[in-house]
Amino acid sequence: MEYFNLPAAMMFFIVCLFFVVIYFLPSIIASEKRGKNGIIALNVLLGWTFLGWVGALCWALSAEKKKEKGGDVEMIDLNEVVAVARAMKKYGGSFVSMIGRALLYADPINQQKIKDTWPEYWEEYKKKGE
Repeated sequence: MEYFNLPAAMMFFIVCLFFVVIYFLPSIIASEKRGKNGIIALNVLLGWTFLGWVGALCWALSAEKKKEKGGDVEMIDLNEVVAVARAMKKYGGSFVSMIGRALLYADPINQQKIKDTWPEYWEEYKKKGE
């Protein structure tokens, strides 16, 4: 009768754990990135093929990191926001005047998003608002 070999069982467990971590490495890397669901799906479904695993790893390494909500938002000068919003409402067409109205009611994060989304409008109406 053979006895249970504890050191060999522990080594087997460690080796299996190592391979599981390597297999899911693209998913682990993608956990904080955009498109993580697609990367994880590719890793789980096609990771057993070498090409699927390499594809998931490349995608995970090249994906952009998610932006933190409300984290490192640069604050826009409130006087500038009000001036641009008023100029948009006064001189802009129906679309631009609605952007101006939204700008007045937006919080700093969304004000920055409006500025980043329509930089040409921002610059144009910033000059008109001065």
